[in-house]
Amino acid sequence: MRKPFLYVSVALLALQGQGAFGHELVSGGLNQQSLPRELTNQSAAANRLMVAQTNAAPAQSAPQPSMLPAQRTETINYDYWILTCRELLEGPKKRSCSATVAVQRSETGQTVLALTFQPNEQGRMTATIQTPTGIAIAPGVEVRFEKAAARKLAFDVCEPSRCVASLAADAAFIHDISTAAKITVVIQAADGKPVNFELPIKGFDKAYAGMTKG
Repeated sequence: MRKPFLYVSVALLALQGQGAFGHELVSGGLNQQSLPRELTNQSAAANRLMVAQTNAAPAQSAPQPSMLPAQRTETINYDYWILTCRELLEGPKKRSCSATVAVQRSETGQTVLALTFQPNEQGRMTATIQTPTGIAIAPGVEVRFEKAAARKLAFDVCEPSRCVASLAADAAFIHDISTAAKITVVIQAADGKPVNFELPIKGFDKAYAGMTKG
């Protein structure tokens, strides 16, 4: 039986921006990146970004507020992907899981962009992308593959700290994700310039299998 692991962020994202991003090479071959000011509404100081990757560590159950049903939370890491499953400990057994790859600031752990797969209330698989604010809403989000046709996602909501776009993850979309080495998520800054985030796919197949098992 696979032992669950806690999520530990240790890898730096190879993130590329066109026009909006500046970058420089630092020791060890890792990239130090700066988010455009219009995306973050923060100072222009450089902010290193990283993708979630894993080190072995014992899993722990998340603390549960007393007013919620008791549940067990398990987090398992598959390369760059994080599988999170929750199961009620009382009453009918109900298991819900999600698989996520996230771009984070190395200094604070703040999520900048995340791609998540999880079933909706009807049990249909949905892909959700969380992006920064201060972006152009009308163009939505584009997911580009190396060989397959790109997919467009419309924004569902924008909050003070993030915007969220989603689409139904049909069998063709899952296949395109599974067979790609990486995907590029493209959003537009407020000035209309495209900003590209490259997301690794390694580990998605195992995370997806763990999410959809009975």
